[in-house]
Amino acid sequence: MNRRRSERENWWDINVAYVPVTAEERFKAITDNKIDILCGSTTKTLSRSEIVDFTQLTFVTGASLMTLKESKAHDSGFAGKTIGVVKGTTTAVALKELLTETSTDAKVVLFNSAAEGIDALRKKEIDAFSSDQVVLIGTLLTVNDPEKFVIDSNVFSFEPFALAVRRNDADFRLVADRVISDLYRSKQILEVYDRWIGKFTRQRLPIFDALIQLNATPE
Repeated sequence: MNRRRSERENWWDINVAYVPVTAEERFKAITDNKIDILCGSTTKTLSRSEIVDFTQLTFVTGASLMTLKESKAHDSGFAGKTIGVVKGTTTAVALKELLTETSTDAKVVLFNSAAEGIDALRKKEIDAFSSDQVVLIGTLLTVNDPEKFVIDSNVFSFEPFALAVRRNDADFRLVADRVISDLYRSKQILEVYDRWIGKFTRQRLPIFDALIQLNATPE
């Protein structure tokens, strides 16, 4: 997303252009000035903070697995199975660690996007697809056949999401933080959550309610 810098007293006057980026190129798009803010499912990490700055946290989730409903892969275990994941993501790292810790001999296939992975799962080219649970939920909201898939209710990583901006752009980061904090203070974030995620999770995780309290920064 590109923005036009406004006068300080008119910081809300922002022209928005949406620019698609892949998981692999998203941070370079910021450092190359192709985008100003990364509004995606991006996990805040210290190593990534060497490249970009992050806003206040926007969500907390964890990596999970999606399988076809007709598949027995989840019930029988993933030994000898093929699991897809988007390359360049923290989920890819967490999945590798999980397979090592559990001594599970599964093949990992890397994709450029979640859409590619879900399509491969639909075609039975892989046995499961792994991503942040909220990303899997969001994907099911966009496909024509959501009834064919099952998302594991368990997560195997901790993923604190935030929006990424260029380093040392404190003024613009403050604009984003103000909007995020207002969503939390006004509880409008709960309407957003229930509209898009609540229908799948049915109840909010206690850690998400804690996130709301911690990020409701006063003006």
